[in-house]
Amino acid sequence: MYIHTFGAYFGLAASFFFKPKLASTSPASDDNAGGYLSSTIAMVGTLFLYMFWPSFNCALATETQQQRVIISTILAISASCLSAAAICRIKFGKLEMTVILNATLAGGVAIGSSSDLIVTPGIAMAIGVLAGIISTLGFLYLKGWLEEKINM
Repeated sequence: MYIHTFGAYFGLAASFFFKPKLASTSPASDDNAGGYLSSTIAMVGTLFLYMFWPSFNCALATETQQQRVIISTILAISASCLSAAAICRIKFGKLEMTVILNATLAGGVAIGSSSDLIVTPGIAMAIGVLAGIISTLGFLYLKGWLEEKINM
């Protein structure tokens, strides 16, 4: 949890320090959307996340818990991606890559904090769906409000 807390505060400080209005004036960053190459590279990073996040979560688990942690992590990540895809489909009528990439990370982080507990597959998927919904709605609606308050 210390790593994630540091990452959150570091991200907020970096976004305040680097003046996002300067970055948003470039033609490739309309509404925080990256270009084709940027989205492709981010998708490759997401595939690595799918492969390596379960082993990150089960590193401290005992021998008998490791298999359950890996399965729970994969289910949570998949469920968060599916919930983000459903919200994007309802809101935009298409998939938004940046939203789905953020939801993938949210599902892994949400299940990671409870990975050593006994979590059934249904609860793991519920945690993933909830993380995906919160991440998607935060990215779609909270982003505009934060841009107003943080931008200089």
